[in-house]
Amino acid sequence: MEKVKIITDSGCDISKEDEARYNIDIMCFDITLGDRTFVERKTVTNEEFFEIIDKSPDLPKTSQITVLRFEEKFKECAKEGWDDVIVTVINSAGSQTYANAVLAEKNLRESGELGNTKIHIIDSHCYSLGYGYPVVEAARKLEAGQSCEMVIAFMEDWFNCCEI
Repeated sequence: MEKVKIITDSGCDISKEDEARYNIDIMCFDITLGDRTFVERKTVTNEEFFEIIDKSPDLPKTSQITVLRFEEKFKECAKEGWDDVIVTVINSAGSQTYANAVLAEKNLRESGELGNTKIHIIDSHCYSLGYGYPVVEAARKLEAGQSCEMVIAFMEDWFNCCEI
């Protein structure tokens, strides 16, 4: 049986319960508000963050997940012996995150640091639950015994049809 890991970013709005239940690895965006920086899902809850926003004259700014962070995550997956890693990230039209994931995979593939681990990077073309929902569904499909290829086909079909 193939060993498949799912990675996404914190823009997906997947619940912490589904994250834990399906062992989905969520890489968090950094958010800056004024002179403070928060790590989404880690250093502040949504409720706390909304309170902070209400009191701030500044608008929040997010930063993309960097090539270096993706390289570290992908090397970790290879070291842990994952056969396949499905990476689904926020819309590439609105974030450099997808391009950074692609570059990280390319760098590690060329250096040989991925070994036999295959990284499948999918542009969601969506925001929020538009890609969170199919990521959870993908995890359910894997748990039910579907192949990595079938799950990727499901996700690509979803993203070709979904608009948000």
